[in-house]
Amino acid sequence: MAVGEIITAARYNLMQAKVNSVMGNGSDDYGYGQPLSSSQVQQVTNVVRASHMQKLKTDINKAAVHQTNISTTAPDVSNDDDITDAVYAQYEAASNTIFTNHLNFDVNQVTAPESKLSSRRTTAWGGGGDPQIVRHEFKATFDSSDHYRHFFNSGGEVRLRATLTGGSGAKQTEWVSMVNALGIVKLNYNTTTANSGTSFSKGAYDLTSSYQTLWTKAGSGIYSENLITIKAKKSNNVLTMVFEFYDGEALPGAIGDGVDERVNGTMTSFVEQQRATGSSVEVESPIYKTIISLG
Repeated sequence: MAVGEIITAARYNLMQAKVNSVMGNGSDDYGYGQPLSSSQVQQVTNVVRASHMQKLKTDINKAAVHQTNISTTAPDVSNDDDITDAVYAQYEAASNTIFTNHLNFDVNQVTAPESKLSSRRTTAWGGGGDPQIVRHEFKATFDSSDHYRHFFNSGGEVRLRATLTGGSGAKQTEWVSMVNALGIVKLNYNTTTANSGTSFSKGAYDLTSSYQTLWTKAGSGIYSENLITIKAKKSNNVLTMVFEFYDGEALPGAIGDGVDERVNGTMTSFVEQQRATGSSVEVESPIYKTIISLG
């Protein structure tokens, strides 16, 4: 049967458009920002060749591997006569699957953690002296708003974690417990997660030009007023985040002698990321820069 009787250019272009929305620039939460092998077929000639199908398979396969780490089962098309309704159905199913799963990724197709920034404080804070709040504020600058989307659409995450080492005292012990319980804070396209604390159900696509709270972690017992807060905002292609530590315990201190203990030891804030780096999909890293350091 002639090629044009099996797959018209219009039918092929519908498939290719779906694949392009996933692998190409896309819009909203579609698009990994990758170059494509396939392209639209001119409807003037209305002929779909084996080469068109094979290029489309290349793009489908890259998306499938990124999403599942498994190659597509769509068959190779070596000759024009290989293009049958059965083959078309397999390609259509494969393109529909990657379109539906466009926000999925396999852990083997990303790199994490990638270390980007750190900030350290070695002087005491909180308690009966200033400052009561220490924060690490930083920005991640993307090449464009599209780059921002491609980063998060392909499984990208901005991650925060903290450590407190050295020092002594009941309050220091409580802060160590807090940062350890918090674990790794992960900002992805639609939410923010951590091991412990309170979620505000906001992700990278919910951000505005004003700071919004993404996650909080409170202290416990007599230290319940202590608070870790993660906030973020976005302006055009710049993501800005703040990792904030508030020592809010009121007098008297934990030791019961009317002295509000200072937080001592070495507090370190780490900024890391997860990024698509597989052989099928790779998105460049934004550029990170500290605005306000813990110290």
